[in-house]
Amino acid sequence: MARNTVSLIVVLGIIGLIVGYFIFAKSGASYLPINEIIAGKAQNLGQGVGNLFKGVDIAQVRSNILYSGLAGAGLGLVIGILSRRR
Repeated sequence: MARNTVSLIVVLGIIGLIVGYFIFAKSGASYLPINEIIAGKAQNLGQGVGNLFKGVDIAQVRSNILYSGLAGAGLGLVIGILSRRR
């Protein structure tokens, strides 16, 4: 049963990250590139992609995406614990 809980945590955490990306990484009509979110520096955003994403606080976007992943992992933990009790 512990494997089931860990699996739920991982899967729902990844789903949370994906959903967070689609919610928080949208800027105008397009999305921030994933490599900019992962490796880009907050002060250098837009150098590689022109002025399309100028004014976007990349640190806040990263935080929101990570919080979404954490919420998904937390939901996986709760579901895993509740399913063990039954």
